[in-house]
Amino acid sequence: MRSVRRVILAAMSLGAAMLLTGWVFAGQQAPPPQPGGPGGGRPRGQRIEERLERLSKALNLTEDQKEKLKPILQDQAQQMRALREDSSLTPEQRREKARELFKAHREEIAKILTPEQREKWKEMRERREERREHKGGPPPEKQ
Repeated sequence: MRSVRRVILAAMSLGAAMLLTGWVFAGQQAPPPQPGGPGGGRPRGQRIEERLERLSKALNLTEDQKEKLKPILQDQAQQMRALREDSSLTPEQRREKARELFKAHREEIAKILTPEQREKWKEMRERREERREHKGGPPPEKQ
């Protein structure tokens, strides 16, 4: 039963990674830059700070953990940007590279978290994936 759950969680994580970079997978061009930075109204560094703050609040991170997580989040953002801008890759190559990047960064982040924080982080990712799967309609009823 535990291995089935792990397979399901791995599939859900992979699906989340694919959804996060869906426009990359479809081979579409990036949206035009917006004022303040690529992809939106806030500079990229500010988005990383906001993500770090959300994780900090949700997982009750220590200052040491935040200091260790920040370069990982920055590296992830930089690598994903480079991946989106690499026109030499096919959509399938982008998908595979994105999967590898998300997996590697997930593993790095997990090493910094306590067992309790890892469990809560896993639950957060599962809820986010569930919301994405049911975006068009009501969430499924819990049993």
